[in-house]
Amino acid sequence: MIVSFKLETDPAILVHKARYSLDRYQHHLVIGNLLSTRKWEVVFVSPGRPDHWVRVPSAAREAASHRRDAGAAAAGRQGPTQAQAQAQGDEHVDEKPMDPAWLPDGEPEVEIESLIIPAVEALHREHIKASAASK
Repeated sequence: MIVSFKLETDPAILVHKARYSLDRYQHHLVIGNLLSTRKWEVVFVSPGRPDHWVRVPSAAREAASHRRDAGAAAAGRQGPTQAQAQAQGDEHVDEKPMDPAWLPDGEPEVEIESLIIPAVEALHREHIKASAASK
């Protein structure tokens, strides 16, 4: 299974460029991410499958958000409320990138790589099974 990576700055073209890479280089999977949200989410783009967004779980985002809100309150700033952040997160079910404005400052408590590796492993197992079945 051949995997490549695509880092973009423009959310409007990330998936398009990932699909272009699939077609051009005939890879099995392109893992795309945006510079602004790279530590919080990636998108898996592969032939014959819908795009799949892998994101740091809500609990980890909320914990980081609480830290940011406490820091913002101390600095006299106000960020989005937890309800606003949750509602905004629900909009991103599985089709588009998150808005960087809704991301907490700082690092997520869970590294995105810890979510990418098992997801790639599962796709690799499926790829092996499909290859074995076609022989």
